[in-house]
Amino acid sequence: MKSHIKIIFFFLILTATTNCGFKVLDKDKLLNLKIQNIETSGDKKTVFLIRNNLQKIFTKNQGNEKIIINIKTDKNKKIKEKNLKNQITKYEITLNTNILIKFIDRGTNKDFLISVNGSYDVADNHTSTINNQNNLEKKLSKNSADQIINFLIMKINDY
Repeated sequence: MKSHIKIIFFFLILTATTNCGFKVLDKDKLLNLKIQNIETSGDKKTVFLIRNNLQKIFTKNQGNEKIIINIKTDKNKKIKEKNLKNQITKYEITLNTNILIKFIDRGTNKDFLISVNGSYDVADNHTSTINNQNNLEKKLSKNSADQIINFLIMKINDY
């Protein structure tokens, strides 16, 4: 009976101490990056918002590893819903962003695609509808910038 308990205890210790490959992402390594340049093309408003969100995070960084970020955006606006009178009640915006990150010191390039979408309601007056659209575009741009930062954190931790 004691030998069975020892064997079970041994296997529990063995499984608890073996590494499963899980690695904690170190966000402090993001401070080692310095954006040398952000090249943009596409929809000017969303690119401006994404660039500002990235620069807010990287302005204080005095890192020694320099990167260049190339951002290309494509914004598609389409009708999502209509009512019985065939009036538009909701629009959907899809923001596709192609990102190319050039690690200058490493001499490597990483590219990826981010696609975020959302919808906004058409209000009774035009001003409220424009405000709804602007709020959605800000939210989508913030989500895209957050995904870029998460991608950078993952790629930095790979090295």
